[in-house]
Amino acid sequence: MLRLGGRGRFPLGGMHAGGGPEGGAAVSEVAKLRKDHPHWRIDTVWACAGSGPDRRGLRASRAGVTVRAWTGPALARRIAEENRRLATRN
Repeated sequence: MLRLGGRGRFPLGGMHAGGGPEGGAAVSEVAKLRKDHPHWRIDTVWACAGSGPDRRGLRASRAGVTVRAWTGPALARRIAEENRRLATRN
């Protein structure tokens, strides 16, 4: 169910397109992560609760490995950890 209106509730399309109070920051954060980690597929995921605010998370995948985090800096750290593991895998 798509909820419109109300404090902190926006259509997901608006959030991805830069709408809403966090939309521009969220898009630029994802764009920065994509630029900094070009070999990773980076996108956003949404955790939805019926009673509470929805929460945006980040996900990155590469070579069959997927990492998730709630913030850009946390995802960047996890990507760096996985890059080290992938480099020593062979």
